[in-house]
Amino acid sequence: MLHSKISAYKVLLTLSLSLTPTFAWSQEESTTPTIDEENDEAVLQGADQNDNVDLLPLALAPLIFDPVLLQTIELSEIDENGEPRFSTIELSSLPSISSFPPSNSLDSFPVDPSLLNSSLTQFQESILQFELEGGVYDYRLSELYLGIGNTYQQLGETRLAIDAFSEALQLSRINNGLFTEGQLPIVEELVESYLNLGDLASANTNQEYLFYVKQKIYGAATPVILNGLLEYADWNLHAASLSMGYIPNFQSLYFRTSSFNEFNFNQSGQVKNLLSAAVFAYSQAIIMQHSLEEKFNEAPSLAESIELKNSLNFSEEDFDIPDTEQKLAYTYFLQYHFDRSNIRVNAFGEAPTNYLIDSDNKGRAALERRYVYLQNSDSPALDVILALLDIADWLLFFERWSSAENLYVQAFNLMESNGIEKVKGLVYPDLPTYIPSFLSALYTRESNRLSPEEVLQYEGYIDVSFKLGRFARPNAIRIIAKSEGTNEATERTLIQKLRYSAYRLQLEDQTEYSDNTFLVRYYYTAQRPEA
Repeated sequence: MLHSKISAYKVLLTLSLSLTPTFAWSQEESTTPTIDEENDEAVLQGADQNDNVDLLPLALAPLIFDPVLLQTIELSEIDENGEPRFSTIELSSLPSISSFPPSNSLDSFPVDPSLLNSSLTQFQESILQFELEGGVYDYRLSELYLGIGNTYQQLGETRLAIDAFSEALQLSRINNGLFTEGQLPIVEELVESYLNLGDLASANTNQEYLFYVKQKIYGAATPVILNGLLEYADWNLHAASLSMGYIPNFQSLYFRTSSFNEFNFNQSGQVKNLLSAAVFAYSQAIIMQHSLEEKFNEAPSLAESIELKNSLNFSEEDFDIPDTEQKLAYTYFLQYHFDRSNIRVNAFGEAPTNYLIDSDNKGRAALERRYVYLQNSDSPALDVILALLDIADWLLFFERWSSAENLYVQAFNLMESNGIEKVKGLVYPDLPTYIPSFLSALYTRESNRLSPEEVLQYEGYIDVSFKLGRFARPNAIRIIAKSEGTNEATERTLIQKLRYSAYRLQLEDQTEYSDNTFLVRYYYTAQRPEA
């Protein structure tokens, strides 16, 4: 039964992908509506997270706005003007007890540079000796240059490490042949070094060569490239996000980007190539993941299925089809906004509509496949509901309001039938949930890679009221109170953050949506400097 469901899922996948199953690599080729703010001081034009937003420089201390839902209660007392007094209470809370013990990781211990320099000297002396004995292409030299490269990496001399790895690769190819397992760890080190430099173009070229060599060694359809394929897609997606001013939600997405030094990355002109690489790699990975899943399901016994999975030496995340589909949707989301910013118009000032609709539809299709897969694979009901909400959020963001509302109601029905009382940001009143879920809003814990449980120190707070209408964007934004000493720059930053955010619809009776008014207190960790 499961096999037939997966086959049906693959039909959905195949309909939206027209890609070749292997890499072709050669060494030679390496309107969003205007929303009236109801007497607010400005009108929102456009909806991109990165449009006209005054971003906080990375060098400054992080500014984080932590929201708490408020409620006002009328008191029996009156003030000196005879007006009733009100009290404000917080309906939600922030972490107050740290649950993160100090780390005892070995990574925190520094490496002694003198020992590393001593190792370099020994490597260089051995190279001279082997060159005298066997010539400049002696078969033992490749391993020594690999050692030198690793030592330079530990010293932070990345460019010298690249030179050493390149020499090791050339010697390996000369002595052992063009396509051998011996060169795989060398190319992997080259990729890591280029990622550390932020040189995505060179990292991509070497990673594609690594795929090419592995396919030559193990066969065109080999699953051994799956982990590298996902890592390749992740760093291209992450780099494209940075270039376009978007921040992934690292709390909901698993990114294999530990080697990618985003602070060294400065290749905004490469966005088109980065997105193309990510789309291709995620699409290929999904096909490969399904193929492996079929093999696991066809194994004669559960023990043999587990043995086959363990033989690949992959983590569970490498088999996570829903995660890959969500990141593919994220890539199409960026593609849509990149195209919208760079598309050429015709002589009449019109842009070809299929340009934008294509990315919109492909992204939604990825989320729909994800939802179908979770349904058919007996996933937890909450995961299925959250996947359905991601589709509804996508439709809402792209202005399919009626379709979005229908899916929100459908999510309520699923919650009721599965005994789930609450989903974040769906029932009014609740803190608004930022959409799409794979993105982080500016000035949040998610965008600063902090856990929801992390205890923060706050300098003050700002109380804000706003309405959340059918367009899913706050309007009628008002600051109604603030702590003493709050400056205007911090207030403006918060208002601007709200204006350029989109939030999930909240329904009061689970069947009908209406404009809702929110009262939220934003605690802030730092202040923006005044101009």
